[in-house]
Amino acid sequence: MARTEKVIMTNMCMVFSENRVLVQDKTDDDYSGITFPGGHVERGESFTDAVIREVWEETGLKISEPKLCGIIEAMEFDGMETEYYYDTQNEKVLMLFDGMVDGEDNLELFEDIKEGFVEDYIPLPGQYDINEYRIMEEFIYELPEEKNQNVLAGAIQGRGAFRRFKDKLHDLNLEKQWYQYRDEAYEKIARQWCERHKIDLIE
Repeated sequence: MARTEKVIMTNMCMVFSENRVLVQDKTDDDYSGITFPGGHVERGESFTDAVIREVWEETGLKISEPKLCGIIEAMEFDGMETEYYYDTQNEKVLMLFDGMVDGEDNLELFEDIKEGFVEDYIPLPGQYDINEYRIMEEFIYELPEEKNQNVLAGAIQGRGAFRRFKDKLHDLNLEKQWYQYRDEAYEKIARQWCERHKIDLIE
């Protein structure tokens, strides 16, 4: 089995002062529209260092000690062999994969975190905790139209359920409604995780 895997990691930061929030109106990028500053995490760079750098590059603002509030996206891309842990001392997320911590070989720390020998690291919810299939079922159950319920319920049976589900969402013009529902479900999971581990959630 290969010891490395190609991944793309990104970050996004909400910069605010009292009741004012900084946003960007992108018009000449791969996408356009209102968004928060952010970008890619470079090789060997921590998530915290990356978001500080991106905010500086895109806005000219120097921030320090950014607070974690973006667990949801990390959870969405969690895989069978990749795990994420919250470092309570440094208030940042660490990615563990195949003996590496945040892309660097550190087998001793990797094993200590995995075995729970260090209490400073808390595992983020993984794919089994999130259970997107159950979220799909609950979304279908709460739809007001029985016809749409039947179509989507049939789509999620058997292999290839996720692809068929998304295709049918497109056909029924329910994509926007689904993604809003899913994001709210993710947020609920994140809130429950923060409450369980007594971690402040920044609104």
